[in-house]
Amino acid sequence: LVSLPWVGGLIGIGIAAMTAVSQHAINPGEIFMPLLGFSAGRLFVMMFSYLGEFKPNKVIRLLGEVEVSHVNPIPAALEGTFTGRIPPGIAWASDFIIQDDSCFLACMFRRPLGIMKLWFGLTSAERYVGAKVRVYGWYRRFNAPYLEIHHFEVMGTGEKVYSNYFPWAIAGNLLITALCAAAMLALRGLPG
Repeated sequence: LVSLPWVGGLIGIGIAAMTAVSQHAINPGEIFMPLLGFSAGRLFVMMFSYLGEFKPNKVIRLLGEVEVSHVNPIPAALEGTFTGRIPPGIAWASDFIIQDDSCFLACMFRRPLGIMKLWFGLTSAERYVGAKVRVYGWYRRFNAPYLEIHHFEVMGTGEKVYSNYFPWAIAGNLLITALCAAAMLALRGLPG
């Protein structure tokens, strides 16, 4: 599943090459075929990697799960306290450590753009350290176990903070796929 975007890109190269050989010419629109295959594969991986309903869980129970990876996560809702930021001591750190009554776990707060993550770390993240929270996200393992945050609620105030990574990543991949398809159609029939 991880290699699906690259497989899609290779299939796009193969289709473009076969079309060029069969037509004895290179169609300018065919140069978008590998990118179309790559973005379609990436879209499929993302749709698969962000499925499921967030169900209440405990950190210790999640840590015991072995059938989990960065593309095969467990949707979970954890209640606990943000005890710190990752990496500690960095002013722009935007990831957290959550601790419940069983254990602690890293929580990654992804944003659609790196500058948005940096801004959140500089301006907002510190005020949530020490807060009791309910975190919704996908438990993954990739070098180490972590929870990728979809959103979290500050208990007591009811404030909700969304990462917005997933919808923007899907929209970006859909846009790239649509633009590639539109470019291929617009350039079809033009001499190579």
